[in-house]
This record gives sequence, structure tokens and C-alpha cells, in this order.
Amino acid sequence: MSGGMILTDSSRLDSGFIGIFIAVILFMAIVITLELLLIYAVFLRRFKYISIKLDEQGIVYTNIKEQIFIPYEDINMIQFPSIKYMGGWTKIVYSKGSIRLTAVLENIGEFMGELKQKLDERNMMDVYDEDRFFSFYKTGVFADESWERIYGNIATQVITCFVCVIITIVTLVLHGGNENNKLYLYASFIVPILGYLISEIIMVFQVHKRIEEDSYQLLPRNEEFEKNLFKFCNLGAAIVYLVVFFTNILL
Repeated sequence: MSGGMILTDSSRLDSGFIGIFIAVILFMAIVITLELLLIYAVFLRRFKYISIKLDEQGIVYTNIKEQIFIPYEDINMIQFPSIKYMGGWTKIVYSKGSIRLTAVLENIGEFMGELKQKLDERNMMDVYDEDRFFSFYKTGVFADESWERIYGNIATQVITCFVCVIITIVTLVLHGGNENNKLYLYASFIVPILGYLISEIIMVFQVHKRIEEDSYQLLPRNEEFEKNLFKFCNLGAAIVYLVVFFTNILL
């Protein structure tokens, strides 16, 4: 996209400017890479070692430093400072301390459903608020499935954005540029991503319909529907952009 901004602006097509531009891009790439490595080393790396599971007697929580076993009977309170479908975390307070689990922990929805069953079997319903528990459960379920869709659709998303950007650059170059070059180039990248976001918003309502509140059971996903919805929204957004783009450029 940055290269396209140069190619579509004839006033900047000189060797000196292009050389400076390339140097700036390389410098920024190095800085951003070092920044991301630092963030990973200081903050993100520890999440790689976090895991949590249930056995018959309690919760087994493992992090980068230690493994903690929490008997169900030692749990005093479960807190849920989260916004439904929008992330957050749960805090499990027990006799010797507390642990915090984020909504993006893998299979957190399934974990919360099983934890509720274990607590209910022991008549420990007083340690959690029913409405807040169920709200976080839905948040966890949506997070689990959303990550699966991201992993499954990322290649299509990248290709769609790339094709839209290339078509925009080629068209603008052949057409001799346009006063709205930057606007079109930004839109060629952003609009397909907006299509993905629209599909995820629709899936929020689908998840809500599939959850049986009384039993904390989640009805099976319709993965074929999810794939078709993503394709429709992603490709639909790209087509809408290209139609608007060509209409404004060629007419």
C-alpha cells in the first residue's frame, strides 16, 4: 500500500525520494520487529506456559513459575469483571490466594461449563453469581470459536486485502492517478477487514441462540454456515469497494 502511494503520485517518482522512502520503511520494519520481540519477551511469553484443567478433586493451574492445585472446596468466590462478548477475565479466589483467567484462554468456555458442573455437584452455588457466570461463559464460548474462525480464514482475508490493494494500484497507475489516491488505497485494505468484522458481529447473535441457559449446554456449531457467512461478508465488502472505486475512477 505504501509502495502504491509512491507509484500513483507522479510528482514523487524520482530516485532520491524513492531511496529515502525505502530507507525509512526498512528502519521502521527493524524498529517494529525489535519492539514486538521485546513485548513478547517481557509480557506475552509467559502466557505460552499457562494451562488450566479440572480433575475429580480440583483445579490444576500451571504457569511459567509453578503449578497450583485448588481443591473445589477451597474456592471462596468467583468474580467476573467482564463485558459480554467483549473479553474480560474471571478471578477465582481460594483459601490461599487467587488466579485470574482471561476470556482468550484456549477452551475457556468449555472449562467454565465444566467448572460450574463440579461446583453444583458439591452444592457450592453460593460462590458465584449465576447471571455473571453465564455471561462470562458466553463470552468464553464466543472467544473460543472466534479464534478458530480467525485461524481458518486468515489466508482468505490476507489474499482478499492484497488483491484489492493491487487492483487499486494498477488501476490508478494506468489511469494517471487521482486526487483521492490515498483514500482509495486505505479503503482497499480496510473495507475487506470491515467485512470480516460484520461477519463476527452476526456470529455474536448466532452464539446467543445456540446456548441453552438452563443446562449450560452449547448446541453444535454450523461450520458450513460460518464459512459461507465469512465468504459472503469478506468478498461482498471487497466487491462493493471495487464497484464504488471503478465507478468513481472511470465515470
